Amino acid sequence: MNELVHDRRRFTATATAVYSLYFVAFLALLGWARDTMSKEVAGITLALWGGLSVCALTLVFALIYRRKAVTWDRMAAELRR
Repeated sequence: MNELVHDRRRFTATATAVYSLYFVAFLALLGWARDTMSKEVAGITLALWGGLSVCALTLVFALIYRRKAVTWDRMAAELRR
């Protein structure tokens, strides 16, 4: 039980910290580097690319969670036995 709880908490804390830092950095760039964020790459501003990267990071974390959930489900099933 402790291993399951520890693993889930570690994943949640790490994912939350990484996502929060990434998002705060993105917001800071929007606020303090307006000229840079308004430059276009492939016809799209860096601000929009940054917003899309936040969405992509969400999908990445969802995929990682899905893979880890299989392990957690097995661990929980073993505890029920």
